[in-house]
Amino acid sequence: MKKTEEVFEGNLNAEPGKVYPYKVITGYIYARGVYTKTSFPRLQSVGSYINVRGADIRAAFPRLQAVGGYIDARGADIRAAFPRLQSVGGYIDARGADTRTAFPRLQAVGGDIDARGADTRTAFPRLQSVGGNIFTDGADTKTAFPRLQSVGGVICAIGADTKTAFPSLQSVGRHINAEGDFPQVKTNDPATFTRCREILSRSFLRCGYSFADGILAKIVSQRGRVARVIICGKTEVTYLVTDGENYSHGETLAKAREGLIYKIGSRDTTEFKGWTLDKEVSKADGIRAYRAITGACEPGVRQWMETRKTPEKITISGIIKLTEGAYGHEAFKKFFEHGVKV
Repeated sequence: MKKTEEVFEGNLNAEPGKVYPYKVITGYIYARGVYTKTSFPRLQSVGSYINVRGADIRAAFPRLQAVGGYIDARGADIRAAFPRLQSVGGYIDARGADTRTAFPRLQAVGGDIDARGADTRTAFPRLQSVGGNIFTDGADTKTAFPRLQSVGGVICAIGADTKTAFPSLQSVGRHINAEGDFPQVKTNDPATFTRCREILSRSFLRCGYSFADGILAKIVSQRGRVARVIICGKTEVTYLVTDGENYSHGETLAKAREGLIYKIGSRDTTEFKGWTLDKEVSKADGIRAYRAITGACEPGVRQWMETRKTPEKITISGIIKLTEGAYGHEAFKKFFEHGVKV
């Protein structure tokens, strides 16, 4: 564990009444049942989770903007606790808590919001997306989610007043279990989760952080599709690159770019049906086709290629020859030799 004037590298177990001057804590904060009302006056980001279950944290985090993991605030007094918090990568568990003014700027949550039995009337005035589920059974949610647009999982609000809770809601990944009708909401929408992840990523970016592949990192500088970042939990500057859909981290720019060619966003093989055995493709396109057609994982393909000399340009027949003995070889060969999707 390393401590500097502004960065606490590691996990912090808070002591009652103590003030911590750090701007960044790379690990988690454990302050369960601890009096932390003014403990973190400068803190801006937490790489992992915050556990303040049963604690008084009303003025504990006045500058906190981003949390990479979850917030466990069950039974805590969190009124006005997170006035600048915009993004939470994991879930928020606020069961039985008073959350009325807790999250005035929160825009995106990657996981669930569990506020069963809580007072959430004015808790989430700017929240736009929840990647997981919302549980507000028995809670007062009348004006809780005025801007919420997308929920990746289910909304379960049995016994709650939801008549005016979701005026802007457009889509839910699964279903709504609550009193009342929601004619404007598209349920069982498979595209909702992706939409939620995009909103979450944009929310982190507005705070000056990236959340690519679920990794929270402070953006040092950015030019086009290349960024220099410091991953929470680390101290050195590394690289993050994107092709507009996929992301890759690397110790150097070259390693980050190399890692990007192993990423795949879809298993749609339509693009490759017109390819012939003598078609020459780039190494990146060859890897993309191989993973889409065979379902081979990124680590497996990377390990295979690192032990073999691979040209920057190669024909389909060349890939078939190169991958003899590899996972998915027969499926790839069959796809091009017989035109059959496997």
